[in-house]
Amino acid sequence: MTTELEYLEEALEEAEAAVRWYAERSVSAAAAFSEEIDAAESAIVEFPDAWPPFDHGTRRYLLRRYPFSIIYRVESRRILIVAVAHGQRRPGYWKSRLRHCLTRLAADSGACHPEPLRLKPGRYAAVLS
Repeated sequence: MTTELEYLEEALEEAEAAVRWYAERSVSAAAAFSEEIDAAESAIVEFPDAWPPFDHGTRRYLLRRYPFSIIYRVESRRILIVAVAHGQRRPGYWKSRLRHCLTRLAADSGACHPEPLRLKPGRYAAVLS
């Protein structure tokens, strides 16, 4: 079974903001950050349970070369990226995003977010050009 990878809009905005921040300082650092996000997504899809349980039913993938974590939930039909969180800023800020998610799951609606986003690798190329 193929598992879909989807992002909450806020998580996508965080990733894009980080790419822009790195691009303002170094295009090569921004490209490497984008590549590391792509590699993390692939690893998470291939082995979603490989990373330890984290807060509120999530798991956390730590990027190797950058101070960011990918916070995600494994659901029955998809993997939902909840946050692309900087490791030194506002710990746990993303937890409020899960309130809506958990309410919808409890109601058996099957979705955490009304409009999660499906992404393709290399999506940050426009930010880098």
